[in-house]
This record gives sequence, C-alpha cells and structure tokens, in this order.
Amino acid sequence: MRVSQETGTPLALYKINYPLRPDTPRNMAWQYLQDNFATLKLKSDLSDLQYSSERETPGGYHVRFQQYLNGYPVYQGNLVVNINRQNRITL
Repeated sequence: MRVSQETGTPLALYKINYPLRPDTPRNMAWQYLQDNFATLKLKSDLSDLQYSSERETPGGYHVRFQQYLNGYPVYQGNLVVNINRQNRITL
C-alpha cells in the first residue's frame, strides 16, 4: 500500500486479490468500494464518488470513478478499480 504522507489516505493498494460476486465490471467495482469504504476513507454511502468510465483490456477491466467534495470534483480525485478475468480486484 502507498499512503499519502499528508492525509494518511491510501494512494494505491497492490496485490489485493479480493474476490467478487460475478456481475458487470461497474457493479463489481462498486461492490469492492462498498465493502472497503473505511480503508479507502470514502463516505459509507459512496456519495462522494461518481462513475466516470470503464475500459476492457486483455487482462480484465479498469473502472474509473471521480471523487467529489461539496458537489465539486476533487483535483486529481480519480479512483481506478482494476478487476482481472477471475473477478478479483488486483489494484
């Protein structure tokens, strides 16, 4: 895990290998965020995130969200959830 020295917020989580229930990539990413909002320092209802995009690659899916604060996008507030073909979070 790489953590911000200023805020203590995780910047990157590596080798997660978190199993998910099969669903659409967007729903699987949301499932992981709901299960781990406290670790990621997100609101419990995830109201501070909005879905941005999804990309499929040979290795799996990359689902991108934008973080918001008081209705405004957070500068460099992108959150990307990487899911492999075995329905596991990898990064």
